[in-house]
Amino acid sequence: MAALTNNVVVARELMKRGAAAGLRDRRGRTPLYMAAEIGRAAVLDVMTDPRGDDSRAADIRILLSIPAHDGTMPIHAAVQGDFADVVAVLLMRAQPNYALSPELSSGLTALHMAVRNGNSSLALRTPAGID
Repeated sequence: MAALTNNVVVARELMKRGAAAGLRDRRGRTPLYMAAEIGRAAVLDVMTDPRGDDSRAADIRILLSIPAHDGTMPIHAAVQGDFADVVAVLLMRAQPNYALSPELSSGLTALHMAVRNGNSSLALRTPAGID
């Protein structure tokens, strides 16, 4: 709900209280996915803040890798929506090479999608050293 209403205060409170970020809707989307899909960078930032806790950071990386029923992950949704600020948050919080690792059934990664869609600003946010 916090993602849909773009309410950072509510998102922060829900995370403090241990909200279940892995719950999924009928399309298999998690709250993190929905925040990425509709361009809610500030809410996504709050929802993925590890607050200095390494085990929480690992849990967040796992949550960001949960695909929706159509096989897409939050990074795909953010690239498709051309949300550069969301992509920046995702790349900061996710595992290394996150823009390359989640492939769709077509074999496309989020980086491929960004380049194909002409989103050069998104493609340039990919970590350095990747060919």
